[in-house]
Amino acid sequence: MRIWITVLAVTLFAPAARAAGDPNPYVRAALVRLRLNDTARSEKNLYTAILRARKLGSYGKLAAEIRNKPVYRELLASERNAFMLDLFDAEAEGTLTFDEVKEQLREPEALRDALANTVPQAYIEALRPPIRPACEPSVECTALHLERTIAKAHEEFDADRFYSAAGLYTLAITLAEKGADLSKENRHTAMTRRGVSLRALGLLDQSLSALKYALREFPKSSMVHYELAATYSRLGEIRRAQKHLKKCVEYAKKEGTADQAISALKRDPDFDAIKRTKTYARLTKDSI
Repeated sequence: MRIWITVLAVTLFAPAARAAGDPNPYVRAALVRLRLNDTARSEKNLYTAILRARKLGSYGKLAAEIRNKPVYRELLASERNAFMLDLFDAEAEGTLTFDEVKEQLREPEALRDALANTVPQAYIEALRPPIRPACEPSVECTALHLERTIAKAHEEFDADRFYSAAGLYTLAITLAEKGADLSKENRHTAMTRRGVSLRALGLLDQSLSALKYALREFPKSSMVHYELAATYSRLGEIRRAQKHLKKCVEYAKKEGTADQAISALKRDPDFDAIKRTKTYARLTKDSI
């Protein structure tokens, strides 16, 4: 029965979208196509929706809805759809032109390599020492890469260029696992910020996975628990968000950073879903 409802929805959405110039029917059509495993048409529908939103000057609102509304987040399960949104984010920020966006969309093999589990070759090439003709991330040369990688990752993160930051933090962690000396502080920061970057990109499942990985190594870190609470809040998993929020405050008290943690989460929009709960109200009633 569900499949016939979705087929009917596709039939109805497209004429309405053409008539009104509204991008939203195309977003809904993209979601329906994805559920029907028609990824090619899903991508075309989303692309059309984005073009219409750009024309109306409402791309930022559309992108936020896709990333934040549970009904639309399913679209990001498609790597092509998620990649497309990242590219148009970059265009909106002025770091890519529209022609460059279209060019990258024509190269499917390049999809989201910066967020893959393997080390992206582009980062290896960009960061290799100039005195060496080639330098793969091996035991012999990882130390030459690591300091630059971490510095560049922090720079990208602080500039809200989260796609690059996620890739660079992944590279730093990978280099360390190949034998480079990465301090505990830098490893903690890299692992945590990788999860934050992925969440900022709307990749909530990947963010959760990265932060759980960080938690295994830093189980008593208030920062890791804070970011896990934020990601669970974005996912709408309130009980799990509450659990990590309690842990965050507990460990922050021991670290002497509870005031900063509570002040931050009061301002943090990632906690909007949990801010209506009694647990949140109790933990933030007073600035400790």
